[in-house]
Amino acid sequence: MDNSTWISTGTSSSLIDIMATNLTHSSLTFANSTENTSSPLKSASFDQLRLTRLVVQKFLVPIITCAGVVGNVVSIAVLTHKSMKTSTNRYLTALAIFDMLYLVTSMILSLNHYKEISEKKFFQYFYLYSVVFVDIWSNISVCLTVTFTVERYVGVCHPMKGRAICTPKRAQIITCCVILFVIIATSPEFLGKEVYEEVNLGVTTHRIRYTSIGESKGYAVFYSWFIVLMFTFIPLTALLSFNIILIRSVCKANRIRR
Repeated sequence: MDNSTWISTGTSSSLIDIMATNLTHSSLTFANSTENTSSPLKSASFDQLRLTRLVVQKFLVPIITCAGVVGNVVSIAVLTHKSMKTSTNRYLTALAIFDMLYLVTSMILSLNHYKEISEKKFFQYFYLYSVVFVDIWSNISVCLTVTFTVERYVGVCHPMKGRAICTPKRAQIITCCVILFVIIATSPEFLGKEVYEEVNLGVTTHRIRYTSIGESKGYAVFYSWFIVLMFTFIPLTALLSFNIILIRSVCKANRIRR
């Protein structure tokens, strides 16, 4: 697979994920923004909110999610073909799998907008843990993107070493290590929130709140910054640096070829 193919594959998956995530949470953001409006505007705001949820949740989110799942399934089928056994394709296959998990889990979480579902005890527990799994899938995708970018850097800038280092078997081992690292790094989120019962006028509902661990300074500040640094700033810096080096190397090679 040439460079343009794997770049387009990773980019399309990321764009679909971003679109699905934004659409999944758009109506919730809109709801929060209308809580403090004055009474005369509330009726119109809630009507607009219902219309937004109808269009986004029942039409756009399923369509985009299905398109993303189909695209990732096709990618997996192509990348796992016998003639496509390369180290880069191993990373891209794993990336497609976790992108697909991310899309499906995010769409299921969007059911939280429906009151008759969101207040059920089983859904609250499902929501509590699925939010963490969404973060795990997302963080794994980020780390895999950085990993095969580094692998491409080695293959392009150090081709002799790349032939010995960048092997499919080693890619599988590195992928497993990345998955294990992300699970360990993200697992404290399971301890940050809990489901509790709320009784109002004899009606029992189940809601989610922060635990004592989740409200602690160490979790709220240090762990949050650790997650931001580990899965946002460091990957962004690495991707920018290695891609700049790759672009310069390709331009230099073109000048030498001419």
